[in-house]
Amino acid sequence: MDNINKTPEQQIDKVVESLKALLLSQTRNQQEAEEIKRRLDSLGHEVKAVSAIINDRNIYKAAMHKILSQIR
Repeated sequence: MDNINKTPEQQIDKVVESLKALLLSQTRNQQEAEEIKRRLDSLGHEVKAVSAIINDRNIYKAAMHKILSQIR
């Protein structure tokens, strides 16, 4: 599927997964890998929150992603 056919959330997920693959290949131990995964998941939800406001004009969806980013 081309990026043009993907939703903003799908595009964000793809970028986060690509960053994980790149950064996890350089980790020194499992603890560092878990921290990178956690931070990137959190970042993904932060970006999705901004996208929900800008693209969808949906404050409730944005709030949900903001909460998820803080739980991670």
